[in-house]
Amino acid sequence: AYDIVLGDHVLNILRDEDRHLVLRNVARALTHVGLFLPRSYVSYPNMPRNWGEILDFVDARCPSVHFFTATAAYAYIAYTNSTTGFTDIGKLMSELKRYRRRIGANRFRTWADRMANEKDGISIRRRTVFEKQLAKYYRILLVQQGGDVYARYLKIHVLQPL
Repeated sequence: AYDIVLGDHVLNILRDEDRHLVLRNVARALTHVGLFLPRSYVSYPNMPRNWGEILDFVDARCPSVHFFTATAAYAYIAYTNSTTGFTDIGKLMSELKRYRRRIGANRFRTWADRMANEKDGISIRRRTVFEKQLAKYYRILLVQQGGDVYARYLKIHVLQPL
């Protein structure tokens, strides 16, 4: 049995049914006072829904932050395919092309290079839905966030098995 398990973005690359298996298996692998600390993206209502809204938000609130860092959380969430639950990378990139002139070639290339090998994107659930999944196997002791531009959407949950 383990005292602590870290999971950095692990839960965001899994389908819901696989996420449940991982949550269950990690809970079983921990000691009764062990901790699981996954760091995962979550979403909220009223987030930017497209590149136009994302760029307006980033330009107004964090113009000096690296472009990918400032836009990643919002774009991954805005372009989630409602059927698969994962980011639609093709749609994300095709719509970003429409803003190429506004953002410039270097910023566009940053996204294009990062997405060149990306096939499925990531799965980001509403925070309330995500925490219901966690609560099936864990007590949520604490929820922390970092100090970066998208900290509100990237949470570290401190979990203890039920």
